[in-house]
Amino acid sequence: MKDPLRIPHVLDALTRAWESQPDLTLPQLYGVLESRGIGWNSTDGEVMDVLSALTAERPSLLTADAPGRYLVETEQPSYRVTVDPWWAAVRPARRGPASGSGSASGSDTPQPTVWRHGGIRRCAVSQPLTVLSAEGIVHRFGLVSRITVLAATVDSIADAPDLSGLHRAELDGHAYLLRLAGDDHAGTTVLVDHALWVFDVTRREVRRDKVSWSRLVSASVGSELVIDRSDGGTMRLPVVEQVTVLE
Repeated sequence: MKDPLRIPHVLDALTRAWESQPDLTLPQLYGVLESRGIGWNSTDGEVMDVLSALTAERPSLLTADAPGRYLVETEQPSYRVTVDPWWAAVRPARRGPASGSGSASGSDTPQPTVWRHGGIRRCAVSQPLTVLSAEGIVHRFGLVSRITVLAATVDSIADAPDLSGLHRAELDGHAYLLRLAGDDHAGTTVLVDHALWVFDVTRREVRRDKVSWSRLVSASVGSELVIDRSDGGTMRLPVVEQVTVLE
């Protein structure tokens, strides 16, 4: 007879994987396991390995000392919040279809904000996301619908990817926010996605421009941002001061 004490361990692993994706029905969760090679002749150990892998990719909660970079999606209201041990990047979810190129003051892509945080107070699927600022101010967001691991660990606050030479076709689902040199009252941020959005912040307004791009010629901290446009032209923008990974 097989050891009955294994059953609670298997059920615990199933619970953790299911809690991270509560919108799935149990048959749908079985379908996910099947898509990863689990069948009727699989061992309990193989099932637990796959369940553990699912939980590692999409955990059901984050603790205050979570060491990696995570994308937290919320509802009511809808946000996409990227957090690592030091920074939080917040984007309201997009609404409606994307607009054409040029000035995009009425576009569906709002300006992301990035700030130093003082710790994750609460982050669990089906519960409100609560993050402290570095000054101890509580920021509350919507109900967490999904947590996705972008990087299991992030080594240093000073680490910033060098995006120089990146082609649009090489994005592979990633998105970045670049903060360019400015003063206390005005500056520019650039959202690098399949479209490139330039947010020019003045003392009175925020101008949004959508740029069709093919390659980032120069895009590293301390260097001028130089962009090859899809139409063959080149755009030059101020020096990059910070690169934040959003997805």
